[in-house]
Amino acid sequence: MAAMLRRHFKGKLFIVSSKHVFSSRVYQELVEDLIAVISGFAGRLYGLRIHNEKVVEVVRKLVVD
Repeated sequence: MAAMLRRHFKGKLFIVSSKHVFSSRVYQELVEDLIAVISGFAGRLYGLRIHNEKVVEVVRKLVVD
């Protein structure tokens, strides 16, 4: 997955930064949206129609850490 994203963005890394402090509800919604996007890409990449639970769990662990 990471290799596909690197190829797509031609090795560029985009960092989005904000000085705003989000409430935990807004932060949780952003995390859920990110998980949905990554799951969608993973599903298309591997030909799955359902979300891959392993991908969701890895993303959750990465976000928490």
